[in-house]
Amino acid sequence: MYRYSSSNSRLLLLLLSIIVINIVVADIDVQWTTSSGGNGHYYKSITVSSTLISQSSAASICSSDTTSHPGLKGYLATFTSPQEWDFVVSQQVVKSNLAGASFWVSGVQSSPGQWYYGDGPEKNQRMYNLFTDQCFGYCAFQNLEPGLKANENYIYTSFDNDGHVWWNNDVNSGYGYNYVCEYGGMELPFVSQAPVTGGQVVISNLAGLNIPALSVSFVHKTTSHINVCTFVSATSGVYICSVPPMTGEFTVSLSDGSTVKATSYRPHSPFISGVYPSRNQYGHVTILGGNFGVVENLIQVFVSNASVPCGIIALLNTIQGDTLAFTCSLTQAIPLGLSFLPIKVIVDGISTTSYKTPIFCIDRFYSSSFFDADFQTSKNAIENNYLLGSQKGFVATVDSQALQQCLLNSLVQLYKNVQWGVWQGVLFAGDDDLPIFTYSSGPNINTNMTFPSTTTIETAAMTMASPAAINLSTYTVYFTSPTAAGLIAFGGKPKWKAPFSNIVPTSGSDLTLWVDDIGNLYTRDKMFVQMVTDSGTINIVIKDISYVVGQVFHSIVVQIPAGYNANHAISYSIDGRSTSNDMVISYQAPVIQTIVPLNPPTSGGRVTFIGNGFHTNASIVNVYLNGAYISCLVGSFTSISCNIPQGVGALVGSITVGSQSTSFPTTFSYQSPVVQKVSLIDNQVVIEGINFGFDSAPIHIQLGVFTCTNVVLVTANTLVKCILPSNFAPIGSVAVIVNAGGVASNSNVNVDLVPQIVSIDKKPSTIGDNITIVSNLVGSTPSVYQADGSGTMILLICSLVSNSFSCQVGSGFDYFQIIVKSNGYSSIPFITSYQEPIIKSSTSISKGQAGKITITGNSFGSNIVKVSVLVQNTTCTTPSFIDFSGEIGNQYLECLFDGLVDDSQIKGKSLNVTVQVSQLVGTNQVFIYNPSVQIQCPNNCSGHGICNYNFGDCSCEVGYESNIDCSTKSSSNSTSSNTVVNEKGETKLSFDLPKAVNFTTSIKFIREVDIDDQNVKTIVMNTVQWTVDNNSSTYYGSLPNDTVQFQVQVLTYVNATSITFAGQPLQIASNSIKYNFKISNYSWVTALSSLQVVFLTETDSLQSGDCGESTTSIEQSQQGDSVYWTKVQVGQSLLNSKFASRMILDGRIVQTKVTILEKTDSLQQLADSDNPDGLNLLTAINLFYFGQNAELDPSFSALLVGEGADSGNCESEKFATWKIITIVVVGGVALIAVGATMFLLKKKNVRLYFSTRVNSVKMTRR
Repeated sequence: MYRYSSSNSRLLLLLLSIIVINIVVADIDVQWTTSSGGNGHYYKSITVSSTLISQSSAASICSSDTTSHPGLKGYLATFTSPQEWDFVVSQQVVKSNLAGASFWVSGVQSSPGQWYYGDGPEKNQRMYNLFTDQCFGYCAFQNLEPGLKANENYIYTSFDNDGHVWWNNDVNSGYGYNYVCEYGGMELPFVSQAPVTGGQVVISNLAGLNIPALSVSFVHKTTSHINVCTFVSATSGVYICSVPPMTGEFTVSLSDGSTVKATSYRPHSPFISGVYPSRNQYGHVTILGGNFGVVENLIQVFVSNASVPCGIIALLNTIQGDTLAFTCSLTQAIPLGLSFLPIKVIVDGISTTSYKTPIFCIDRFYSSSFFDADFQTSKNAIENNYLLGSQKGFVATVDSQALQQCLLNSLVQLYKNVQWGVWQGVLFAGDDDLPIFTYSSGPNINTNMTFPSTTTIETAAMTMASPAAINLSTYTVYFTSPTAAGLIAFGGKPKWKAPFSNIVPTSGSDLTLWVDDIGNLYTRDKMFVQMVTDSGTINIVIKDISYVVGQVFHSIVVQIPAGYNANHAISYSIDGRSTSNDMVISYQAPVIQTIVPLNPPTSGGRVTFIGNGFHTNASIVNVYLNGAYISCLVGSFTSISCNIPQGVGALVGSITVGSQSTSFPTTFSYQSPVVQKVSLIDNQVVIEGINFGFDSAPIHIQLGVFTCTNVVLVTANTLVKCILPSNFAPIGSVAVIVNAGGVASNSNVNVDLVPQIVSIDKKPSTIGDNITIVSNLVGSTPSVYQADGSGTMILLICSLVSNSFSCQVGSGFDYFQIIVKSNGYSSIPFITSYQEPIIKSSTSISKGQAGKITITGNSFGSNIVKVSVLVQNTTCTTPSFIDFSGEIGNQYLECLFDGLVDDSQIKGKSLNVTVQVSQLVGTNQVFIYNPSVQIQCPNNCSGHGICNYNFGDCSCEVGYESNIDCSTKSSSNSTSSNTVVNEKGETKLSFDLPKAVNFTTSIKFIREVDIDDQNVKTIVMNTVQWTVDNNSSTYYGSLPNDTVQFQVQVLTYVNATSITFAGQPLQIASNSIKYNFKISNYSWVTALSSLQVVFLTETDSLQSGDCGESTTSIEQSQQGDSVYWTKVQVGQSLLNSKFASRMILDGRIVQTKVTILEKTDSLQQLADSDNPDGLNLLTAINLFYFGQNAELDPSFSALLVGEGADSGNCESEKFATWKIITIVVVGGVALIAVGATMFLLKKKNVRLYFSTRVNSVKMTRR
């Protein structure tokens, strides 16, 4: 308690006389009516005549008064708003101009600096915090009070010389002669206070209400806006609910459905925790604190005793319905002589006035307070209790005139007309001429300082370590005052809290750091975090501050940017003050967590390192492999993608980011070699697999305990071989391991280093044969065995050259094994068999008539008991061998066939013949029935031959073989032809005779027709490219970009002979040329198609004879739907064509179908257009679908008249002696322009007429 005193003793005597005179003063009892904006309570001042009365006694008297206002309980007056205080002052309930004008009112200090209401409905509710200068309701303390003098824990009213009534504090029995009782409010529900941010409130005094059914609403007294209080809990007569953020005064309505009660509520008053001041008009003032709400137009600010308005500019920091800082602008300058304080803030009608709020001067906040205590007591109170935000208070030192001036302009002078002395945070340290002081409080404690030379230092009582005080008004330092006010400074040097080293990812991250003296949450524009990086000092973004009022250490969340390397110093600054201790930030060193793939292929490729501590700056990221830099794609803090070159073995290297690096894990290597297959070729071990690499040098091959030398990488990565010594003896089955670059392969693939049979050149004939066996690892003394199905082993007689055995196998049939033995090891048995029966052809019988057939082939064995024959699944009985003495290469079987198998649904009318010898089976489609109707021979062989009615072919007498009907006898003066074969296999036959004309037969087209007889593909044979083998007179043809292959063999027969084709006998005349023609690998458009091989017979002109007679005719012999022969006569020249009734398709013998193309056929029209003046006859051999190859056999012979044939004799229609040339062509599917050319007599104006009646085509003059 500070008591104002004057040196004028007469004034004191006057006051005493007033007290004596006014021993009895009338009590005042007034009501603050609701109609005047009051609460309806009564206030009664009670004066005490002579004796002192304590606050607790006064409170007891008030609470026991039941008569002054019946029904209303009395209590020591509580003041919760300036309006309430102003009312009682205005009504002289408390007095400022009379002796004894001190009145006890409610207010108790529970602990130093912490004040609570001691009575009334607000009992135990917070009133005031001295150390933060926060008033929760209303506080009418003067600029000095409350002090911290011991035991002064009770509030009473006092006054100053200007008549202002204030609050003071005193001991319980102090100078309070009087007291004020308040009546009203105790009967109403009471609602505890909450900040404007809302929160839980406790509602008590709920008698008469059903608490479980209670609903509570807060109605704004000005706007009537309703806020519902959300229920939280209810126990023991107390209802707890939660209010939303709200400002202003409220009427609280409580209803349980039947009873309604009302009371008043106001949240905490505005709290001013600090101010950045200004004195100038339009100067900006920043006010820190809380309970300001978030609505600008509800906030009013007035500064100094002149109540200068400060207009709100901006709310700087709003959170959860409250503003933590805002800026306003002074509407006028603060008058000279007045300090910036006090400051008054009104929020939605609720106000607070502060005389002690900290003011920012120079580099920190300052505040003053009256302790009425010595230096040490004041120092302890300051250092132990004062806290602005996180900034601890310490005893200030006014160490500059600038600071003195700022304090004079800002703080309220504690004493009027009295020396303004405040303790300083320094102790005298010596040197009377130039006094030196030592800081005794604050961040510079124990360091020396000197006051400016303009400071007056009174040396009286100045001794070593004596505390100093200063008169702020005169800037005089002195040592004589036993007590002084406290001048508090806030914010020393910020200090980091452990840990002092932090690791962050190279991508940067949010980092939480702890620091004391963090400053004010509301002044972030003055907070800085800086970090020293490799490129210089940078500012770090502060993202969040975990700020709790009263807490020393606070966490700040900073955004560390991307970076690299370690030990970057980081500092924190507030208001120009930086951290006093060290803190470092280190970026994480590179760490490899995963490599994809961990084992890349030996061919190299892209590898991705996944981990942490990488960087996107390619200039500081380097990846090394085996000491060499490799190319990488750097674009992520967590992955690096690199191109790994080809190689084998372990991948040794590192990733470097800046100056930090990490090595590749030992598990990082190329894919291990994988052995998949091992084989022996000669004395070479051939190993197939993967990941063998690209160079033989690092490859080592182990065969069990044996190291295989001469390693050769045959195919990069996949095929390697090594060579065994030439004398290597079999050692059994061993594991094969390939080691590439120090990385070993799997060991689960073995190689049998035992004799190996590589191949046997053929299956031996059933009558015995010589075979060649190729083998490896046979050692020096091998032997070869043949084992039959019963296990009988026969030692073969063999000769060995290098690794090849030549062995004689005896006769037999069925399957058998070949085994090679050497060095105690046997080869894996090589299973083979005797040659399966090969069926080449079969003789025919008539359908429905049983008879014996003869089957030609080989590998029929020698034991007829083991032989069985089927014709299209029908048994051909009693098979037997037929011996054709002297014939080599064929065997013959004869059996009895019943002839009952139906062939009507079989293409080509060809039946399967199957021969089985024990388990060996051979099948071929070779049996064809004799025609059901006899095929007539031409001219019935003219009486000079025998007709084979199965084929319509004459077997002519000797001398009559030159014509197909045996009608012409060869003369001794026959003229031989001139025969020329060109590089395409085309044959030209000519005679040195006058008036000769060209007569040509050739294969012109290959045509594929579909099932609807529509052309789908045509090959013109003049596009074929040919090569020739002169040794065998064989020509090979092919087409560009096509798989089809042609083969033509040209054979010349000087003498007449008989041959067999597909089981059909064929007569070959003397001086004939035979063409053997095959087609292979034809590419079909569809498997449902058939193929036509089209032959062209042509002359270059058609002429009439000298006598004008018709000299051109074409005859054909046709049985069923197939042509068997044709005769083309031009004058005295004749061309015979004869077609075999069989052809061979894929080894099968099938019937032939031959047709003459119609005149309207597109190919016939094409031939006519190419040769308009000549004869053009197109004959087509039709082939069924085949897969591999086909073989055909048409034959042609030409006759030319002899002497006198060109004499012009017109009497005889018979030809004289004939000149004969025969051409036989055995052809394939697509032979073009391979033919014979004869020179005949010229004829003209010939036209073709077809006669179905005589089966002939005649050519007559038009």
